[in-house]
Amino acid sequence: MTSNLPLRHMEYRARIVADRSTISLRETSKSDRERVIAVELDDRFLGEFSLISIWCPSVGVGNRHVVLWGNTDLYVIDRDGYSLTAFPQDEPILAAFPIDHRWCLVREISIVIVDLDRRTIEEIFDYDEVLRTYRWNGNRLFVKDFYGRQLTFDVSTGVPSLRRGPFYSFQ
Repeated sequence: MTSNLPLRHMEYRARIVADRSTISLRETSKSDRERVIAVELDDRFLGEFSLISIWCPSVGVGNRHVVLWGNTDLYVIDRDGYSLTAFPQDEPILAAFPIDHRWCLVREISIVIVDLDRRTIEEIFDYDEVLRTYRWNGNRLFVKDFYGRQLTFDVSTGVPSLRRGPFYSFQ
């Protein structure tokens, strides 16, 4: 027997425990256009942020910052100052990786190194195709595009830089 009742919306909640910190996310409202998420770090309420309603937040945890993102919306938590601020991006974010006090963002058609303290992009690699997958091996970032072509970047610590290596073809 089937029901004609509409599906009930399930409120989004998540608790992430990393590096002796607890990040709690709780949806406080949702409409057809946006969802609003309340954020706590170590039981301290930091505020709320909003995402387009089809996106659930992704989370990255580094030594000094926690980042939350969905689509082009990037929010930064300063772990020492317990503050939440926005750092909007020009294109959808696929992943965010900490590199010392900077971060490497893999976006839809580019890869950037950002300084979250200053909210600046320090280096950018623009690409001509949609990026699909990414993985790390040591200090190397491997990224595949929509057609399966793989790009390799040597990303060192200290002052990270996107030094592009040769194309590789892995299965």
